[in-house]
Amino acid sequence: MRVSRFFLSSHLIRGESGASAVEFALVLPVLVALLTGIIDLGALAWKKMEVQGAARAGANYALVNATKGFDANLVAAAATSATNLPVTFPEQPKKEFGCPNETTGITAVANNTTLCSNGTVPGSYVTVRTSTIYTPIWFNTVSLSATAKVRIS
Repeated sequence: MRVSRFFLSSHLIRGESGASAVEFALVLPVLVALLTGIIDLGALAWKKMEVQGAARAGANYALVNATKGFDANLVAAAATSATNLPVTFPEQPKKEFGCPNETTGITAVANNTTLCSNGTVPGSYVTVRTSTIYTPIWFNTVSLSATAKVRIS
């Protein structure tokens, strides 16, 4: 049996058997880029939480061991051991004195013998600042940092 040219050509023109494969090939790069961005954003959020957790761990160590005296190296070691990330300290953990203030939070004072404006003795505060670098898949590196401050007395 002989197939007419008209039937063969009209069948090929109307054929849709490969259309879904072509559509998938066009959409696949967009889906991969979107998935990669979501994974990258999740990794960024996770690392930010790790840096915050390290700062809180250092501040918590200072609070728990307040009766033993303040040692910046031990506070930094506690912060570093709280995460597997390479955490750095823009400045060493520090102990400072201050008075609670409703508008600015804490007003720093020189020592604990200077009375606050309301007549109370200032408290001792420990501040721990941590940071790390995150390198996303597609963009430039991002510096992640966190600060934790706790009153120890």
